[in-house]
Amino acid sequence: MTTLATRWRDERASDPVFPGVTWNRGIGVDATTLDALGRVRRIE
Repeated sequence: MTTLATRWRDERASDPVFPGVTWNRGIGVDATTLDALGRVRRIE
């Protein structure tokens, strides 16, 4: 399981919908925003 939302992840720790799910490591990924993509691609 992976997420960028730290607060959401922390709230799921006690959620019965996610039994046994652990977020125990991190990885580096490149990320951007839709606004930045629009500037690069001139999306209108």
